[in-house]
Amino acid sequence: MPKVLQNMNLYIAGKGYAGRVSEVTLPKLTIKTEEYSAGGLDAPLSIDMGMEKLECSFTVHECNKNIFDWFSLDYTKKENFIIRGAMEQGGKVHTVELVLAGGFKELDMGIWKAGDKGAMKIQAALSYYKLTMDKEILAEIDVINMKRVINGVDKLQGIRKAIGLA
Repeated sequence: MPKVLQNMNLYIAGKGYAGRVSEVTLPKLTIKTEEYSAGGLDAPLSIDMGMEKLECSFTVHECNKNIFDWFSLDYTKKENFIIRGAMEQGGKVHTVELVLAGGFKELDMGIWKAGDKGAMKIQAALSYYKLTMDKEILAEIDVINMKRVINGVDKLQGIRKAIGLA
């Protein structure tokens, strides 16, 4: 049986949005590549040129003053926003946590209509991403400190050392 998302919640600077967050689009992890071909190769190869930008979005059903505090691209913020999920598989619940840092680049309050629940769609630009499942870190990406750790392997350690950042 696959793990099935049973529920989730969003936390912004420690404040929970249970009952108000309806949808989250998680960040896509994509390695930026450049095609390389030369004599002696049968086909072009894709070369790792870093990561594509990290972004996510979510929808909350209220106009909230605290969300406006994050409307900037200030990558020096010390607080994070966190998405927590409960995934069930065969009666066992697994905890999935995504810790993100960055800022909100778009706040879309959409169309207002009397009697309808309001929604605010938020687009976030990220500088940090850490995905854990049952307290095991699956991926940690720190754009500013040039770290990309996947299943415990730091993919950029050699590059940081070579350019004097380690």
